[in-house]
Amino acid sequence: MKTAVEWLEKILQCQKDKPFDYDEWCIAIEHAKEMEKEQIVKAYTDSLEFTPENISKGEQYYNENYNL
Repeated sequence: MKTAVEWLEKILQCQKDKPFDYDEWCIAIEHAKEMEKEQIVKAYTDSLEFTPENISKGEQYYNENYNL
Protein backbone atom coordinates (compact mmCIF):
# COMPACT_ATOMS: atom_id res chain seq x y z
CA MET A 1 0.00 0.00 0.00
CA LYS A 2 1.23 3.46 -0.84
CA THR A 3 1.08 6.25 1.67
CA ALA A 4 -1.12 9.24 0.86
CA VAL A 5 1.96 11.34 0.12
CA GLU A 6 3.40 8.69 -2.21
CA TRP A 7 0.06 8.51 -4.01
CA LEU A 8 -0.04 12.31 -4.48
CA GLU A 9 3.57 12.27 -5.69
CA LYS A 10 2.66 9.66 -8.33
CA ILE A 11 -0.31 11.79 -9.42
CA LEU A 12 1.96 14.81 -9.76
CA GLN A 13 4.49 12.86 -11.84
CA CYS A 14 1.74 11.74 -14.21
CA GLN A 15 0.52 15.31 -14.74
CA LYS A 16 3.45 16.55 -16.86
CA ASP A 17 1.56 16.45 -20.17
CA LYS A 18 -1.94 17.34 -18.94
CA PRO A 19 -1.90 19.07 -15.57
CA PHE A 20 -4.88 18.88 -13.25
CA ASP A 21 -7.02 21.96 -12.87
CA TYR A 22 -7.91 23.34 -9.43
CA ASP A 23 -11.04 21.21 -9.02
CA GLU A 24 -9.21 18.01 -9.95
CA TRP A 25 -6.48 18.79 -7.39
CA CYS A 26 -9.15 19.39 -4.73
CA ILE A 27 -10.55 15.93 -5.44
CA ALA A 28 -7.07 14.34 -5.36
CA ILE A 29 -6.22 16.04 -2.07
CA GLU A 30 -9.50 14.93 -0.47
CA HIS A 31 -8.78 11.37 -1.61
CA ALA A 32 -5.28 11.57 -0.11
CA LYS A 33 -6.73 12.81 3.18
CA GLU A 34 -9.11 9.85 3.27
CA MET A 35 -6.21 7.49 2.52
CA GLU A 36 -4.21 9.02 5.36
CA LYS A 37 -7.14 8.65 7.75
CA GLU A 38 -7.58 4.98 6.81
CA GLN A 39 -3.86 4.36 7.33
CA ILE A 40 -3.88 6.02 10.77
CA VAL A 41 -7.01 4.14 11.87
CA LYS A 42 -5.58 0.83 10.64
CA ALA A 43 -2.20 1.40 12.31
CA TYR A 44 -3.84 2.23 15.63
CA THR A 45 -6.28 -0.67 15.45
CA ASP A 46 -3.49 -3.08 14.46
CA SER A 47 -1.55 -2.05 17.57
CA LEU A 48 -4.38 -3.24 19.82
CA GLU A 49 -5.28 -6.75 20.86
CA PHE A 50 -7.96 -8.05 18.51
CA THR A 51 -11.25 -7.94 20.39
CA PRO A 52 -14.73 -6.81 19.33
CA GLU A 53 -14.41 -3.79 21.65
CA ASN A 54 -11.21 -2.63 19.96
CA ILE A 55 -12.55 -2.62 16.38
CA SER A 56 -13.98 0.90 16.64
CA LYS A 57 -11.15 2.35 18.72
CA GLY A 58 -9.08 3.27 15.66
CA GLU A 59 -11.82 5.59 14.42
CA GLN A 60 -12.21 7.03 17.92
CA TYR A 61 -8.45 7.60 18.17
CA TYR A 62 -8.42 9.40 14.83
CA ASN A 63 -11.34 11.63 15.75
CA GLU A 64 -9.81 12.56 19.10
CA ASN A 65 -6.32 13.30 17.74
CA TYR A 66 -6.65 14.38 14.11
CA ASN A 67 -10.22 15.44 13.41
CA LEU A 68 -9.87 18.84 15.04
